[in-house]
Amino acid sequence: MPVRKIPKNYRNLTGVIKNTKANRMSGFESTLERDFYFLLDFHDHDFEEQPVLIEFDHEGSRRKYTPDVLVTFKPTPMGVTDRKPELYEIKYRDDLRKEWPACKSRFKAARRYARKQGWKFKIITEKEIRGPQLETAQFLRGFKKKSADQKSVKKLLSAIAILGETNPDSLLSYITTDVWERAELVKIIWHLVATKRIGCDLSKMLTMQCSLSPVSVWSVK
Repeated sequence: MPVRKIPKNYRNLTGVIKNTKANRMSGFESTLERDFYFLLDFHDHDFEEQPVLIEFDHEGSRRKYTPDVLVTFKPTPMGVTDRKPELYEIKYRDDLRKEWPACKSRFKAARRYARKQGWKFKIITEKEIRGPQLETAQFLRGFKKKSADQKSVKKLLSAIAILGETNPDSLLSYITTDVWERAELVKIIWHLVATKRIGCDLSKMLTMQCSLSPVSVWSVK
């Protein structure tokens, strides 16, 4: 549970976002935090906002600092977690530059704290959060939740297993030339990409020419 309650903020947008892995709502203090939490939830990573209170000494006085979020990553298909948990501070780049002198000591304390826990401490900005990856996640979100015709799913997965690395346009052309069937099947392609049953680089914009690849049976949820 968060160690501090997120206050109302009349400068930034505050609110809550669904944390699917934890099956609860998570609070955010800015649209940048909201967007980062959206990415984490889309990729099924477990996250906890306002996770720890860190106390440290600075220039003879006792200070307190609460980082924004702790992220725990999914194990690999073989059950191995290949990424350490990461403790994040989320800031706009302009704010980070302006506040750096005042923030340095708390970030140093957070790095020490994270190291003791076996975690990593990172600062993340809009440069890493906003861009093709966020737009892709927003596009795929609706497809992830929708059910898909299982006969069509089997047809697409069988086809990509034969073709190997391909793209949506070529995959559809392999199956059918019917315009209406293609229109229905492309929706299921995006559903399979969103649910990670078809491999795709989600850091890039999705197009009919983007690279798709089969996913090993060990990687299917």
